[in-house]
Amino acid sequence: ETGAENYTNKLRTEKIIRYMYENFDKKLTLGMLAKEAGLSVPYFTATFKSITSVSPIDYLISVRIGKAKELLSSGSNVQTAAERCGFSDIFYFSRQFKKRENMTPTEFIQYAQKKYV
Repeated sequence: ETGAENYTNKLRTEKIIRYMYENFDKKLTLGMLAKEAGLSVPYFTATFKSITSVSPIDYLISVRIGKAKELLSSGSNVQTAAERCGFSDIFYFSRQFKKRENMTPTEFIQYAQKKYV
């Protein structure tokens, strides 16, 4: 990979990260993200991972969990936070949340309430 290719891929990746933050609440697929980047799915996935060290979907889930934490700590319930952050399955949301935060969304709400009291 040349320096120019590397720079272009970095810009593409930054564009997709911005896109994720702007559209985290919508249904996004790997195919849609690759198309937005103007790349094939395998090349997009490899490029994204080489720049961020995580897969595009893992990155998107982390963005969504971050947004969910904001909602949960400001009074949203688990179901509402999950839906507003693009998770159609509350059980999947809870599993991903626990995997990343080492606590369930409900435990996080309790933790956040104690923290801000």
